[in-house]
Amino acid sequence: MSSPNRVNYEENHVEILLKPPKEYTSNEELWALVDRNDFKKIVNYYWKAEYQNGLIVAVTRIKGKMVLMTEILFPKLKRLHRVNRQKSLDNRRTNIKACVNLKKQNKTIKPKNKAQSKLPKSINKIPVNSLVYDKFSNAKKELGFQNDNDFLNYLISENKLSFFERIKNRILGLRL
Repeated sequence: MSSPNRVNYEENHVEILLKPPKEYTSNEELWALVDRNDFKKIVNYYWKAEYQNGLIVAVTRIKGKMVLMTEILFPKLKRLHRVNRQKSLDNRRTNIKACVNLKKQNKTIKPKNKAQSKLPKSINKIPVNSLVYDKFSNAKKELGFQNDNDFLNYLISENKLSFFERIKNRILGLRL
């Protein structure tokens, strides 16, 4: 296979020498790494390095459009993650993982008081006797307790769970 770039064939992968970006100040050569089995997908393109989001990546031009090497190697991956983040030119399959659910949730839930801010966020259901409550505050209110401390003591005595003791200690730690 003949490539427009200089290549080195290693045992399990191919190294492709890239033309550095204009802003690149180091004398170090930039080599993109690709699995031998994937090299046939990209062999006919001329590859160069470009900065993208602070990283150096391998790119080519196809019909005037800049295309990342990973877009050709992994066309089904809309987003990908590099296992070794320091090696942005390592496009071997062992270094590329698919990203799922990258949506950032900008919801910030502000607690009503300090005690609620220290409650674990994993509390979805509060079991009391044979009843299950969806919120700590609902359970406290429906069982007639005025403050968190009394309600937590009740939960500890009824359920004998160290889980509630840890919650109580977190709340008491806030009040000191």
